[in-house]
This record gives sequence, structure tokens and C-alpha cells, in this order.
Amino acid sequence: LAVVAFLNSRRKRRDNIRLVSQQQEIITQKEELELQHTTVLNQQKEINNSICYAQRIQDALYPIESPNVFFPGAFTFVQPKDTIGGDFYWVMEIEQYKVAAVVDCTGHGVPGGFMSILGITFMNDIIIRNNVLDAAQVLQEMRNRVIEALHQSEHTLYSNDGMDMSLCILDTTTNIVDFASANGKTLLYRKENQDKPFTPIVIDRMPICYYIHHDPFSSIKIKVEPGDMLIMYTDGFTDQYGGEENQRKLGQPLLIKMLTQVIQAKPSEQEALLKQLFNSYKGKNIQYDDVLLLAIPF
Repeated sequence: LAVVAFLNSRRKRRDNIRLVSQQQEIITQKEELELQHTTVLNQQKEINNSICYAQRIQDALYPIESPNVFFPGAFTFVQPKDTIGGDFYWVMEIEQYKVAAVVDCTGHGVPGGFMSILGITFMNDIIIRNNVLDAAQVLQEMRNRVIEALHQSEHTLYSNDGMDMSLCILDTTTNIVDFASANGKTLLYRKENQDKPFTPIVIDRMPICYYIHHDPFSSIKIKVEPGDMLIMYTDGFTDQYGGEENQRKLGQPLLIKMLTQVIQAKPSEQEALLKQLFNSYKGKNIQYDDVLLLAIPF
């Protein structure tokens, strides 16, 4: 009996030691998990702070003036997929010319944001500093600078990174718009054409980057009248999935229906209404891309 009691006592001590060891291991693991969790939260906070700071830098580069200052009655819809977007608009007035552009940069989020900063910088340099006011030439200069800045060629990995762009330059003395686009999405609205007021404008199907086709960009001249409107947008709008089955792209026909409603609304309500219509169509689907639309009335 004494031997049995001794063995039971040793077994209990071993069990207690094992239990204490297991408890200590659990405590250590818990502390490690808490440390990892704190580290992840701190890293997430630093990333979010960096993204917010990058957004402030991007916002600072945007035109100071609203499009309404140069084009009374203009309205915009800007909804990036992430905090930072790769789509941007650019408006300016130089002498008798009023300039408006919508640019869709490759990617979204931080990469798209970097591309947009390049694009805004190039636009400022080409149009404001160098006083280039020929639409096709602006696109050509943009392409040259993107290729040079990104060291693009047929052998480089990122040769397809670049921009799609729609650009209009209005001569206020003649009411003639010099319009050019590089894969841009644009609608011309003429109120007088009651049967078909919206007309898509397609010019060059070449992006602003190194591309298999390097033909010169072209432009068209459009004589505009009071009541006409040029609507430039990025493909994130029409490519958004949604609808009743949540599996159909919005597409240009539905965009035109939305714009028909928006144009009939009060100017102060147009931007909010367009946003409401888009988000209602999107529903619970994720937003797949940055979305930007700029409507320029004449």
C-alpha cells in the first residue's frame, strides 16, 4: 500500500507539473497572439494613415476651381473604388479657351493614384506651361511623356500601363470644340434631337501608353449650341455589375436612361441623383472599378 501511495503521489506531481507547463504554454501563446494582433492593428493604422495622406496629396493636385466655374451648370460624379482612385478630371481656362478632360488611369487604389498624379502633372505642364491647345497634340504629348516616364517599350513588363482619356477644348469666340480621345468614353447630348439626343463619340481606340499601334492621334471639330452637353466618363461606370440579377453590366443604354432623368432634374440635384441611380443599380455588389463622369454644358 505504501508503494502504491508513493507511485500515485509521483504520478500526481508529474500531472501537476504537466498541467502547469500546459497552462504556461497557453499563456505564452495567448501573449504572442495578442502581440501579433497589436502589431497587425498598428500596421493597418500606419497603412490607412499613409493612404489618407496620399489622398490629401492627390486632392491637392486637382484643379482648385470646380468645373462649374469654367462651365456653368456642369456636374460631376466621382466615386473611387478605394480611398484613392486612378480616375481624374482636369478643367482649366486659358485666354479664350476652356479645357475639360476625363482620364482613366491603369489600375485603382494606390497604383492608380500614382498614375493619376503623373497624369495631372503632365496635363499642367503640357497645357498650362507649354500652352498646347490642340487636342490631338495634347494626347500625343501625353503619350510621349508616359512612355518616357515609365521607360516603356515592347520588352518592358509594364508597357501597357497608361491612361484612357477624353479631352475637349472649347474656343469661346467661335463656340467650336476641338475634341480628341484615346479609348475615351463620351456622349454628345443635343436637346434639339428629340428622337436621339445622345450620340456616342469614338475617335482613336489607342490608349496613352506604349501600344501596338502608334498612329498619330486625331481630333474632330464640333460646333456647339446653347443646350448642348458633352458627357465624358470612365468605363468603371458602364462596366459595373448590378440590376435585378446582379450579373449584368450597366452598359451605355442604361447610362443614357439615367442621364435623361438627371438632365431633367434641377442643377443642384443632378449630381446626387446620378449617384443615387448608380448605387441603386450596383446594389450589394462590390464596386469593380473607379467611377467618374463629367458633364460639360455649352
